[in-house]
Order: sequence, then structure tokens, then C-alpha cells
Amino acid sequence: MAESSSFARDGHYIVCTPLKSEDGKYRPRFRIYRGTTSACEMVHEQTYPSEEFGSAPDANRYAAELATYWLDQWPIKGCYIRATDGRTFSYLGTYSVGHGADWNARVYCDGDLKGTPSGVFVYNFFRHENITHAAENMIVESINHGIGITD
Repeated sequence: MAESSSFARDGHYIVCTPLKSEDGKYRPRFRIYRGTTSACEMVHEQTYPSEEFGSAPDANRYAAELATYWLDQWPIKGCYIRATDGRTFSYLGTYSVGHGADWNARVYCDGDLKGTPSGVFVYNFFRHENITHAAENMIVESINHGIGITD
């Protein structure tokens, strides 16, 4: 088995483990876990069979770049302490812009996925900066009221 590399970023633990094919080439692969170790819930896994490298470290470097890019696609990241019970939730969220803009999130508590709330802004007159705040407010309110969140 090829040598793995790992690192932490934005409250996630990323493990890169290239796959070695019969022809001796290495294919990049990464797994992203929510939390500080690979014992936490896996959020995303991806392998790139069309990419090949001559060494495991080169494949790992490429996988790390792609994992970082994947995490960057979630522009909203944060934590929220629910007033009713004091539980701490963390979330990753994203949104689109324009009429009918949608938002969605992945909400975690203690490393476990608790829900994936989402919605649509039917009449969207927000600019990019304002829709970020609106989407984050919707995520926090979903957590606060338990909408789309399991306890």
C-alpha cells in the first residue's frame, strides 16, 4: 500500500492515500473527515483514476490540492451554540445567486452529521455579500429551531 499523508484544515481532517496500479503509477485519492481524526465521520471521498503520477508523494500533493479546493467550495463555515440546550453545532454551507437562489448546508454536532437543511430565496434582490449573510442566517435559524436537524 502507498504511503498516506494527512493534515487538518477548517475543522476537517484530510487523508491522502494514493492507489498504486499494476503499471506502477499512482492515482490520487483523498478522504475528508469532519473533526480532528480519521475516526470521525467521513464527509467526502474522491479518487482520480485519469490522473497518474510516478511517485506516491506526488500523487499525495495533488490529492491535497484537490481536497483543499473541495473544502473551499463551501464559502460558509461556522459554529453555533443553540440557546435552548447549549449544544454546539458546526456547519458548512453554500448558495447560488440570482432569482431563485438556493442555499444548503451540512450541519454537525460532535462530529456527527445532524442534518442537511436547504431552501430557496424566491425573490432574490441580494448582492453577493448580502446573500452570504442571508444564507448563513437561514442555516443558523434552521439549527436554532431544529428544522432539518435531527437530535
